[in-house]
Amino acid sequence: MTIRKAVSKRPLKLMGRSTSSKTLGIVSDMHVGSVYALASGYYGKITPDQQIIKDWWLHCSDKIGRCDLLLENGEPIEGSHYKNLGYELSIPATLDQIDDAERLLKMWKYDKILFCRGSKYHSNSEGGHSWAEEDLARKMGAVQYQGVFGKGSEKQGYSGEYTDMYAFFEINQRTFLANHEIGFSKQKASRTGAISRALINMELERGRWYDQGRNLDCLINSHNHYYIEVKYANPAMIGVITGCFKNADSHLHHGSMASASDIGACAIIVEQNSEILVKPEIMPAKLIPKPKVVRI
Repeated sequence: MTIRKAVSKRPLKLMGRSTSSKTLGIVSDMHVGSVYALASGYYGKITPDQQIIKDWWLHCSDKIGRCDLLLENGEPIEGSHYKNLGYELSIPATLDQIDDAERLLKMWKYDKILFCRGSKYHSNSEGGHSWAEEDLARKMGAVQYQGVFGKGSEKQGYSGEYTDMYAFFEINQRTFLANHEIGFSKQKASRTGAISRALINMELERGRWYDQGRNLDCLINSHNHYYIEVKYANPAMIGVITGCFKNADSHLHHGSMASASDIGACAIIVEQNSEILVKPEIMPAKLIPKPKVVRI
């Protein structure tokens, strides 16, 4: 039996030369397999709305350029969609969804890629022990890390898992925490609340999740399909909820009209002096796919 080399629990570090800035590209909630979401076109003709989303995916890739680290922060696929018997799926088989998600991610330029797990409904919807992100990370040779839910330890030998519910990593001496799920609000005026609470909670948890003398500089969440950025001065922390690559589906239309999705990716650039620059690439309103107005 082959035992993989132990992987340190210390954050992944992307340092490089002292004169180099580093780019973190972030994509999430691709939901490949949904008729409302991103698709490459390999598994059949895509809809005009899907083509708009794919075009923006390619725009984000070109605009952000080469990433030192590309983070896929959960839910690259739609899953089996069992609550609606799969009727909103354009790619029914989850293995095919994973294959197409890999095809799309390879359209980006990156040096390393890292995955976090999404919600169980999409990422673990078959009811088994496998996560879509885990399968995809293994296929793509992603960065391995270990969190609370990872198996094994440094003394026992690493179990080989590539994903967890969260990941700590470091870029140019700045500490990042990525995890997928966070509180959702239908009220736009209240949407900063969840990420603000999460930042404050992490400050109060100082020394429990990471070294006592280390500051958490940036918290990255996803899941909500809208973009939010919150920044505090003292202590200096940034919180981001990233966009998505899926239009609203029937689930989001429960209880009247859903909010339009913020479709797009995000780049975080860490300069040589450790300054953090957040650059979202969110689809402008004029390009968002819109329903046809029936004129009587």
